[in-house]
Amino acid sequence: MNPELLKKQIGRLRGIFALLLAVMLCIHHAVGVELPTWMVSAMSLGLLCMCVQRKMQTSLPLGLFLAWLFVCLILHPGNHFHENQLRFLALTVGLLTFSPLLSSPCINRTRLFLLRCIIITMGVFVVLSSVIWLYSLTLSPDQQTVFYYYGFSGAFNLGFSLASSAALTGLVSLFVILSTSRKSYKVWSGMLLLISCICMIAGASRMVLASFAVSAAVMCVIKFRTLKSLLRNRKVLVCGGVAILVLAVSLPFADKTLTKKITFGNQYGQTYTRHTLWQSRLSEITSSPWTGVGYANEPVRLKDPVLYIGYQKNEPGSSWLSVASYAGLTGAALFLWYIVTVVIALRRNRRRKDFALQLALFLFLCMYATTEGWLLYPGALMFPVFWLVCSLIRSERWLPREDTYLSV
Repeated sequence: MNPELLKKQIGRLRGIFALLLAVMLCIHHAVGVELPTWMVSAMSLGLLCMCVQRKMQTSLPLGLFLAWLFVCLILHPGNHFHENQLRFLALTVGLLTFSPLLSSPCINRTRLFLLRCIIITMGVFVVLSSVIWLYSLTLSPDQQTVFYYYGFSGAFNLGFSLASSAALTGLVSLFVILSTSRKSYKVWSGMLLLISCICMIAGASRMVLASFAVSAAVMCVIKFRTLKSLLRNRKVLVCGGVAILVLAVSLPFADKTLTKKITFGNQYGQTYTRHTLWQSRLSEITSSPWTGVGYANEPVRLKDPVLYIGYQKNEPGSSWLSVASYAGLTGAALFLWYIVTVVIALRRNRRRKDFALQLALFLFLCMYATTEGWLLYPGALMFPVFWLVCSLIRSERWLPREDTYLSV
């Protein structure tokens, strides 16, 4: 068989695998759907095996951090050691697949395609959620509760999953508006940006809203000349005015989810606030400052404190605190070293046309990770997105123009 044709066939197969994995990662968090984490990990490992090349690069700080995290797990086995071992194995597979722990031209191209597929799938779910939101407005308040538990969730299982997906979709849409010269792309991206803003507010995640606002503002500052030229166009001003009017009309309905979530949290004390979670992480760091408490050794709590049903591990409450809690200050220093390498690579890319998108996505994810503990949890929706963004920032080309298939 022709070697070049074989490479193309493998590339197409790799693209199909990446597309299926992207859909699985999003469906994993869809309402009424439960996919086991091992299935996603197996799919990720299969995609990684298809990208193996002779010359592979590794990230020294990230490799040392992962090794130290494993040492901390051995030093602090905890009461759920077997479960934590499986979670650590899933974490290792996730980092190998999505992060720059291993890198090569083939892997970087595959990760780029995978990130695009994830963002597009999120966009489809966000649009579907907006349709569900419009439908829920026609229902009575009692019937709406299925859509408004911990914030409006739409097609997702939780409101903050919808909000974070809408934020990522909104940032990409804003970048397309400020970068493309095609009017049709600007129109469709503008509509998607409007839908994303409504879903973000309805999702009732305050940190997502704050992170999106800061990231979008930074992107607008970087693209100020383009934004200034757009604002001189009367058609753009009219469309912007209509969008603001629609957003203003929709705001009272979407804002009620925020009010309900705050009221619900106040009713049950600090159960649904980050204050208690942060105190727990700080006490864990204080109890074992250098080696932490071990990976995924959070205390057990009631799964539903309102109905007193089931038990599950406590959510970390902050990705950055969870790093120091799991691996101690030593692990936190290693992870900080890795973040510095990403920032250096980001600064090196400042003259690229896609720099505004790189910076906005990275800034959003870093801010959002302050109040959510998904950074080291491979089952989380934002886990692959963060590591894919970091990996592609460190790669040589971020948005290359290539054929539709992923060549070796």
